[in-house]
Amino acid sequence: MGLDIYGEKTGGHWSGSYSTLHHTVRWLALKYSGLPDSVGTEEDGKPINAFAFFMYPWPGHGSYTKKFDVEQLQRMLFSLEVAGHLFPNIMLHSDCDGQYTLRGKVLQSPGLLYGNSKQLLKELDMLCAENDFIQAEDERTKQALQWTVELRDIVRNEIENGSGRILFR
Repeated sequence: MGLDIYGEKTGGHWSGSYSTLHHTVRWLALKYSGLPDSVGTEEDGKPINAFAFFMYPWPGHGSYTKKFDVEQLQRMLFSLEVAGHLFPNIMLHSDCDGQYTLRGKVLQSPGLLYGNSKQLLKELDMLCAENDFIQAEDERTKQALQWTVELRDIVRNEIENGSGRILFR
């Protein structure tokens, strides 16, 4: 199964996996907001990836056998608060279904299925303009920025040349 994102009138389209929004644009929003790389160590000494722990904290992933760094956990939680404030349309919209419209309100949406396309564009522009991301040399950041730029371009084109409605299917 996959995720398709469309500009309603312009036909702008992106297709990928359901996790794409979670693992790219949201990751960038959290990094922008101060997400640390790690929140502690595994029993074998390997670092606990903060984003992976945020996404999958339940016991089936061994979260109760880890040695947490309280300061890093606090930084992770703070970055979640900041990202929710700065990027509500990115962080709070369902990435499985729904739509963004010119007058949508993500916080009043049952099931988080609606968002505001103009606000989404502002949020995407912030991420795409972040110098640390533009100059990054690691592959994960480069790929995440590339996807974020692609999504931003679809949203901008639909707002400027279409109805402003972005559909997730």
